[in-house]
Amino acid sequence: MWKQLFVTTLAFSAISCTAGVYPLHWVLVGEFTQEERELTHRAPKCWNEIAYAQQDVFDQGESISQIHVVDVLPGPYPDAHAVLETRGIHHRIYILRGLPPETFFMSMQHEMGHALGLATHEVGGHIEPPAIMSGGSSSLVVTKNDLAECRRVGACP
Repeated sequence: MWKQLFVTTLAFSAISCTAGVYPLHWVLVGEFTQEERELTHRAPKCWNEIAYAQQDVFDQGESISQIHVVDVLPGPYPDAHAVLETRGIHHRIYILRGLPPETFFMSMQHEMGHALGLATHEVGGHIEPPAIMSGGSSSLVVTKNDLAECRRVGACP
């Protein structure tokens, strides 16, 4: 019985983290330009205004949530600018080096939304535009479609 309870508790904890109950403390890994660094620090603001979980970005340190700037994305995503890999409570955002500033910013916002549990690949990966969470990130601000998805997954009130 205790083993069952422990496994159930671990499963609930992982779901709660994905659904945005716990804060996400991102650490930058790799050689970000000053502009990329500034854009990354600004990206969680839109989610912090509406979500239960707060996200923040640190230039250095240790964290289970990391942002990597890379020349090639991992996995089979030929058209993507960034991807989020999640294993339990460990999150890694990989974003391409040298993107135009607006594309970099929108991609970062989009992946941080996935980290909250929004529009995960289990439910299709994106929502209808206009939205930060639409394919191609068609908005720089949270839209009613983003808010509806945030509420649907329990990450927002």
